[in-house]
Amino acid sequence: APGLQSNNLSWRYLTLTGISPAPSNWQTLAYTGDVTWAQGQAPLGYGPDHPYKTVLLNTGLTLGGGSYLFRYAFCLSAADIANIGTQQLTVYVMSDDRANLWLNQLPLLAEPVGTDHEPFYWNNIVGVQPASSVLRVGTNVIAVQVFNTFGSSDAAFDLDVRYTGSLPLTGCSGAQGVPPPPPPPPTQAFSPPPPPPPSVVGPTLMSLLTNQAVANPLQSNNLPWRYLTLVPGVFEPANWLLSSYTADLTTWALGPVPMGYGGDFVYKTFLLNTGVTGGGSYLFRRTFCLSAADRALLSQRDLTLTVMSDNRASVWLNGQEVMDESLDVDHEPVYWNSQVSISGGLLVAGQNVLAVQVTNNAGSDDAAFDLDLRFMGSAGQITGTC
Repeated sequence: APGLQSNNLSWRYLTLTGISPAPSNWQTLAYTGDVTWAQGQAPLGYGPDHPYKTVLLNTGLTLGGGSYLFRYAFCLSAADIANIGTQQLTVYVMSDDRANLWLNQLPLLAEPVGTDHEPFYWNNIVGVQPASSVLRVGTNVIAVQVFNTFGSSDAAFDLDVRYTGSLPLTGCSGAQGVPPPPPPPPTQAFSPPPPPPPSVVGPTLMSLLTNQAVANPLQSNNLPWRYLTLVPGVFEPANWLLSSYTADLTTWALGPVPMGYGGDFVYKTFLLNTGVTGGGSYLFRRTFCLSAADRALLSQRDLTLTVMSDNRASVWLNGQEVMDESLDVDHEPVYWNSQVSISGGLLVAGQNVLAVQVTNNAGSDDAAFDLDLRFMGSAGQITGTC
């Protein structure tokens, strides 16, 4: 196989934003949660460095940066292990930024914290001999975590595993990838050609607020929100975070997102310029309904809260604080300033309430707000009714 070229294999992947933790035991052979992960061909990434087959979410825009988890399974027969067991196995990794790598739960690569390199074929080459020390009969699993820093303009990942030999690998059933017979040259890759498109449609990024698939992850859903502007000396209404609060239905304004003022976006709803009132804040509320079956399904999943704000934002779900940016945060609005993983267990059967407070500084020439709440699922899974 060409030495400096992608194999274009399809990997399972999961994006972690900010300080979101990785699922427990995700590097292990026993982990099966990756069936709910997204799937895409390598190379995966964003930015100008390569023509990526799969575009990853830009975690450079999220506070704290983020990371990406990748998993790939391939199957080997006993004859395969006997064939290559004494040979050297070589793992080639392209990444931006640093990468950690496991093969069958064994750590093979851990780049130092602070590593920040541009992606090229190949950033790291790891050799293991004999190959039988890390390979096994049956399903083998490669797991990789690629880290990205806040403000990064690119991220990337690709990987291949290679050996030197002349006999074809037979593979076995039951794994994601089964290598085909090797080409005539003596050095070949484990990696098969790109597989055909799967016949079963995988999980889709869904908006819990619209109950529709998210067509563009970096785009507003344009839903209407209730909102109230607070100038200095005016305080939050009592219990405004709770579902029992109903004054917003009669005394608050109503408008579609994105909301704001200033030159950053073409806002659907213009907010009062609190920059000329000595500062202030804006309160936003939106309710959505879930049936008992909806709640039971979503309670076992992680949700992704995406927030665009200027300046800092605090968010509550059913009265529980799920995001609170520090007092000194002063950022320009982007899709998205914050992406936070929250437990679906915070949802309730019946009416759910999202409440948001966005603060603005005295003299500020802009303010902004937009939000979505997302999950991995499929159309029709959620009824969205009380």
